Amino acid sequence: MFVIGTYYERLGNYEMAEDFISKSLTLRDVSLSDEYQRLGTVLNRQKKYDEAIKAFQQSLKEDSKNMISEFYLIRTKDEYYADIDTKIKLYEDYLKKHEKSPFGLYAEERLRQLKEEKFKEED
Repeated sequence: MFVIGTYYERLGNYEMAEDFISKSLTLRDVSLSDEYQRLGTVLNRQKKYDEAIKAFQQSLKEDSKNMISEFYLIRTKDEYYADIDTKIKLYEDYLKKHEKSPFGLYAEERLRQLKEEKFKEED
């Protein structure tokens, strides 16, 4: 069922992808970190950010060392939250925790953009 869900994702049918991936999660009795991560990305593509956040959080409950899910969670919150200070803190915390992250350059650039945006708003 998970594989079928990924096929639907590739076809751009995100509702069916969500349905099959969600059903596959209830049937498996192993770490589901990667599957919850995939569900989160499918939900993001549908702009269901609140549900995607929950999926990424569940992915991290399954595997607290899943750096990819942690980064996707931050990116989703970046899209979903309006408060710039909250977004800045998310990226600062991530960069402190993961100094050698493969997403470090992106996080640093996004942090710079947010700080610049905040500075412009204060003027």
